[in-house]
Amino acid sequence: MPTDEALLAKILAEPATLQIAESLGLEPTEYAKRVLFYVKNTKADVPLTVLTPAQEKEAGIPSVDDAMAFVDGMLSGDIPVGDEHARTRFAGSDGDEKKSMNAAGGKAQRGPPKAPPLPGDPPRH
Repeated sequence: MPTDEALLAKILAEPATLQIAESLGLEPTEYAKRVLFYVKNTKADVPLTVLTPAQEKEAGIPSVDDAMAFVDGMLSGDIPVGDEHARTRFAGSDGDEKKSMNAAGGKAQRGPPKAPPLPGDPPRH
């Protein structure tokens, strides 16, 4: 069985490792350690955050009904698929806020997405 060091070297040699680590805001070695953890602990639970409907609304996440209405509008042709303004109409915002909206209808995040914590890491907010 390969050593941890050999497995880390193999993960770091993968072309996508640097890109994925960068997109998560992690150093490549830290990302590789997280990958190795899940390779070695295949039954480990992946951290998951569950939000209440109020927390989802505060975060700008659309409700299931809003999302379904948006998809139905795209399927019916009421919202053209390539419409660059569709995501802001979906979010229901106006003015300057439109410039910072993402496709999910929430405010665009600043900086790279955050990597999930390893089991035992304190939760992030």
